[in-house]
Amino acid sequence: MNKKTKIVLSIIVIAIVVLSAYHVYKKPAKAFSLSYNSQRIPATNPIMITVDDENLISASVCFASTTNDGKGYYVPLFFSTGESLPSHINEKYHPTNILISSFGKNPSDISIKIAETYWSKIELVVIVSNYNDALTSVPLASYINAPLIFKGGNVQNFLDRNHINNVIVVGSGDYDVGIKRLDNRAEIWNYYLGRLKENKDECDYIVVTNPNDVSKDVMIPYLSLSSAPLASYRKAIVVTNDYTIEQSWINQLGYGTGDAGSGERGEGPDTLTDDDEIVLQKNINKKAIKIDNDIDYAVSFLKERKMDPQYLALVGGPVSLPML
Repeated sequence: MNKKTKIVLSIIVIAIVVLSAYHVYKKPAKAFSLSYNSQRIPATNPIMITVDDENLISASVCFASTTNDGKGYYVPLFFSTGESLPSHINEKYHPTNILISSFGKNPSDISIKIAETYWSKIELVVIVSNYNDALTSVPLASYINAPLIFKGGNVQNFLDRNHINNVIVVGSGDYDVGIKRLDNRAEIWNYYLGRLKENKDECDYIVVTNPNDVSKDVMIPYLSLSSAPLASYRKAIVVTNDYTIEQSWINQLGYGTGDAGSGERGEGPDTLTDDDEIVLQKNINKKAIKIDNDIDYAVSFLKERKMDPQYLALVGGPVSLPML
C-alpha cells in the first residue's frame, strides 16, 4: 500500500469516526405534547387595534387568539387605521385602544409582546412565517389556547424564558422544543378538525378572505384582519388566496363600491366598447371562479371528514373578493 493510499484511507476512517460520534452524541429531538392548558389573562374591555404602521399590519392578527377560544370566551376585537369611528363604538363598547407600533418594531416581536401581555401561562404556541399562514392557523391557535407567534430571531429566547416546551410550526423553523410541523393548508385544516373531533365539536363554517388586501391597492383595505376573530369564534376553516383584481376594472365598468361584479350599473355613460367590457368582465370572472373553486374544495374537505358545512362568510371588498 503506497503512502498516498494510506493517507486517503486515514481520512476516510477519521470521517467515519466523526460521523459516528455525531450520531451517538447529538441531542435527540424532543417529543411533542399537545396541551390545552395555557391560560389567558381575561380582557376587561373590548380591544381596538389601531394599525398606525402598514409594515406591522400582519401582527394585528395575533390579538385574535387572545380574545376568544371558540368555546365560550369572547372579547370584541376591532381594527382601525386611525380614522374617526362611528360614535356608538366608543359609547357602547368603551374599547381599550392600542397602537400596534407600541408593541414592537416587527411582527415577530409584536406577537411575542402580545403573548406575554395577555397570557399568564403558556404551554404551547403556534409559530407562523407569514400573514397568510397566520390567517389559516388562527382558529387552531384560538381553540387550543395557544398564542400565535410570527417567526423571528427572538422566538427561541421567548420559548426559553417562558418555559414553553411545545410548539406547532406552520412551515419552516427549528426550535429546541417538541415540534409538531404542519406544512400546508390541508395539514393545518386536518389537524384542527382532529382537535375539534376529539372534543366532540363540529366545523360547519367556512371563511374566505384575501390576505393580499393588506399589501395591494384595493378599494377597502385590511378587511382580511376581521376574518381572524370571526373564524376563531365560529370554529371555521379559513380559505385564503390572491383573488385581487385591478380596481380600475370595476371603475371602468361603472360599478360602485358595493355592487362590483353584481351586474348593477351606475347611471353614467358607458366609457368602453362592448368588446372591451366583455374582456374586463372575463378577467374579473376568472378570479371569481377561483373563489368558487376554493369554496368547493373546502366544502369537500369538510364533508370527507364527516363535518357538515352550512355557513359561508366572504370577508373582503369588491377588489379583493370579486363576484361573478
